[in-house]
Amino acid sequence: MFWTGLLVGVVTCLVLGVVFVMILVYVFPENPRDSILRWVRDREQKRKDQKARATIRKTWPQLDDDQVEWLLRLSRLDGPDFEDLIAVAYQRKGYYVEKTGKPGDKGVDVLARKDDEVLCIQCKSWDPHNRVSDSDVKLLVIARDISEATTGVLVSTARLTGPARTFLDRQARIEAKVGPQVLALVKEGGLLSEADHWWKRQMSEDSGTALPRPSVLPAYPIPIRATVRDKVSEAQLLDASGRVRCGEVVYGSPSPAARAVTGWMACNGWIFWQYQDPKSGEWHMIDQLRG
Repeated sequence: MFWTGLLVGVVTCLVLGVVFVMILVYVFPENPRDSILRWVRDREQKRKDQKARATIRKTWPQLDDDQVEWLLRLSRLDGPDFEDLIAVAYQRKGYYVEKTGKPGDKGVDVLARKDDEVLCIQCKSWDPHNRVSDSDVKLLVIARDISEATTGVLVSTARLTGPARTFLDRQARIEAKVGPQVLALVKEGGLLSEADHWWKRQMSEDSGTALPRPSVLPAYPIPIRATVRDKVSEAQLLDASGRVRCGEVVYGSPSPAARAVTGWMACNGWIFWQYQDPKSGEWHMIDQLRG
């Protein structure tokens, strides 16, 4: 009896071992260890996403399924990518923008300028079940004053706490765009589309391949221009490294040339200056030409 039980146990272990090996070979055909870990991570991420969708629907029941998915996607962007997206959204609204977000930025992620308006923008791509506190809004007030902006803007995929909303309502020159308002901002810039070049760039970076430069490039020096307060400034981009001739002066990069014609203390010249696509005739940021 003992030997029979032992034999059955050994056979059972062998069968289970064979089944386990077959699972590794057929279910996880790549490196089994990495595949299993990735499978576990994917299952956990799906669980978190389902929880986030439920939170979004409960918080903003007016959103349809597509809007829920887009807001979830925006909340999954890492900080720098979300700041890039918001910067592009404001740039398409006619603002000249500078992304400033970095450690020690005192809450200023993006500065957007148009005419006499200067926006100090704080970006938070947080999980929807998190909340923005009143202390976060207070930091935005400080950032607005330090940057001498006309308005402080909080852009967040997460909702505000009650105290944060109360504090915000009592403040002048502070506004918040959360949830559906973020979707409206991004949609206004035409950025809720897989076909948009910004999302194409994101997907190409995620896949490990660089987004190709325009197929037809003008010859250097390339005429470039920028419009500030209805005044058009013209210059020449001398090469792909970013040297710019503005008037009689040659600058080592586009940013000092932009500061020279605007008088601004800070400006991202790669976004500020535009060139004309010789194929379509459209004007684009010279960042596309960066070598």
